[in-house]
Amino acid sequence: MADQMNVPKATAERIAFHLLKEIVQRLTSTGAAHFIAQLPSLLHEDFLNLPAGPNLNINQETIIENIMKGYQVDQDAAEEIIRSFWVGLEITLDPGILNHVLVQMPHELRQIFSTRIPVIDTIQMEFSYALS
Repeated sequence: MADQMNVPKATAERIAFHLLKEIVQRLTSTGAAHFIAQLPSLLHEDFLNLPAGPNLNINQETIIENIMKGYQVDQDAAEEIIRSFWVGLEITLDPGILNHVLVQMPHELRQIFSTRIPVIDTIQMEFSYALS
């Protein structure tokens, strides 16, 4: 993942832990449990002990700001780090699980994590088109 994020391994691990924590907290408790099960077992205890979600205070702005402040980068760099982190997840985890994670998030969060359009967005666009 450090290669995708273009940062040293130790930094990538801290960023990944931080972003995974925010993702887990933003999901429903059931969605979070399914997501956590896909992560390395070393992380399970830390994430299972987080307060049950969804934490609606976690949004696009807070995630980007936390990366900017925590790692002394500007907004563009923070957004690139977040997308690169997601690319690393796509390489290591089942795409179906990640798609399930994305559909549980508001549109603004889907956009900062992934450039792919989740199935739910595609269905919504097709449904809206059919009604117009």
